[in-house]
Amino acid sequence: QTIEFCPGTISCSAHGQCTNNPKYTCKCSDGWTGADCSERLCPTGLAWFGLPEADSVAHVSTYEECSNAGLCDRSTGVCACQLGFTGSACDRMTCPGATAESAGCSGHGQCLDMNALAALATVNGDLASFTYGDVPNSPVTWDAERMYGCLCDEEYEGYDCSLYSCPHGDDPDTYSQRDERQIIACTDQDLTGNVVLTFRQHSTTTLSPTSTAAEVKAALEALTSLESVAVDVYVTGSADSLCLVAGNQFIITFETEHGDVPMVQFAVENVDSFAITEYAAGTKENLECSGRGLCDHSTGECACFEGYGSSDGKGGTGTKRDC
Repeated sequence: QTIEFCPGTISCSAHGQCTNNPKYTCKCSDGWTGADCSERLCPTGLAWFGLPEADSVAHVSTYEECSNAGLCDRSTGVCACQLGFTGSACDRMTCPGATAESAGCSGHGQCLDMNALAALATVNGDLASFTYGDVPNSPVTWDAERMYGCLCDEEYEGYDCSLYSCPHGDDPDTYSQRDERQIIACTDQDLTGNVVLTFRQHSTTTLSPTSTAAEVKAALEALTSLESVAVDVYVTGSADSLCLVAGNQFIITFETEHGDVPMVQFAVENVDSFAITEYAAGTKENLECSGRGLCDHSTGECACFEGYGSSDGKGGTGTKRDC
């Protein structure tokens, strides 16, 4: 039988060119496939699953429809992704608990890719300066913008941010421990500059070189990243001024932030000399329920062991609910 035309009610379904007379085959336009060009192509992405490209070489450059993590609807060209995958090409993983109405993370966090999570990672409350996937097209970090996880809001934790965090505190049964102490040293000739202090990514209002110890204390305690500090003039008899023409020192004692806390950072303007050094590293514990109770993560409340109760974070009784 002689073939006299290309397949399709209309030649190539009006989505391609009829070629190769006398074989009459369709050369489909972009976005179309099938013998008669009547089926839509779906978006392609780097394959999640596939055969190795060579010995000891994974499928790091193989692109497939729906990234091999979904089924293509040929009538619409839309991918129906498998559970746990999303994106037009199913090229991203969802966060825990994600639904059609929610990005996941139990409504208590941000769903971010690994590149963003690395940039926002903290160690001891300060940014850790981690990077992941900043080098373009590196096969080692192929998943940097494809794998997603939760960055939990304050007071929540767990892989899906579904758990309430419980108060932390110093173990009351350990002894001979100390609070963190840091010394501010400042010299300024005209005493007219500006000073801003930062602790665990939170910054104070602008301080004057003539700020008193009480004013520095108030500025620090206004931060959400700490609760209580003592600020004193370091040298007995020295003036109560952050900076002096001949130099002065204040000492900060962290009363409720336990352990070896990070250094207070600073930014100064028109100040001759400014430095902060560690006088004594904190050695107290900072344990969930102070190590003397069990955390109920459904409420964020500590169930204290017999004989232990709520403290003020400084060794006395109080309202911190930390055992």
